[in-house]
Amino acid sequence: MGTTDQHSQVQLYTEGPFDKVVTFLGVGKYRISMEIPKIFLDIPAVAFLGGHTMEELITAEQLATEYALMKAQRLNCTITLPEVNAFTIGQLIQLLEIKTAFAGELLNINAFDQPGVEEGKNATYALLGRPGYEDKKEELDSRPAKRKEYIL
Repeated sequence: MGTTDQHSQVQLYTEGPFDKVVTFLGVGKYRISMEIPKIFLDIPAVAFLGGHTMEELITAEQLATEYALMKAQRLNCTITLPEVNAFTIGQLIQLLEIKTAFAGELLNINAFDQPGVEEGKNATYALLGRPGYEDKKEELDSRPAKRKEYIL
């Protein structure tokens, strides 16, 4: 997110394995505008930000990162939400779910078969006494006890 991930993530994306498509999330209209104050005028490395808005800074960081990826010939795309609200977030989630299903098909992976998730669901059913999960309950009851020295 923003410059927080520049040193780790962007380094990986620009010079690491060529096995990713980076997706940026942008916002068309922010709910509020926040101006960066004109302070630290004696420090040119930050003074230039004064008078700009946080929205401008976030957009510039995104465009600059896109540029770095483009220069490194790395795939990237941008999804821009017109604004952030329940409806647009719902649309985004649906898009990403469909994107995952399509990617799974293209890679010959069943995106709907998640054994780890199923194990958790089955254990929950067993712990709560759902009929048909008695064997799983027995399995859970016979697991090793947690060691107190590792519990804070």
